[in-house]
Amino acid sequence: MKFAALDVNNEEILRDMIHKMINRVDVDEDGSIEISYNFQNPLKQGA
Repeated sequence: MKFAALDVNNEEILRDMIHKMINRVDVDEDGSIEISYNFQNPLKQGA
């Protein structure tokens, strides 16, 4: 539960967790940002 809420007191551990969850960050020419994660959102319909 703490992991899902990112409730971590140690900043280095939190940073490492976030880096492991993100696969790729794309920035388009118009400035829009798309983040690809290493997991699917379990709250998405059909997941």
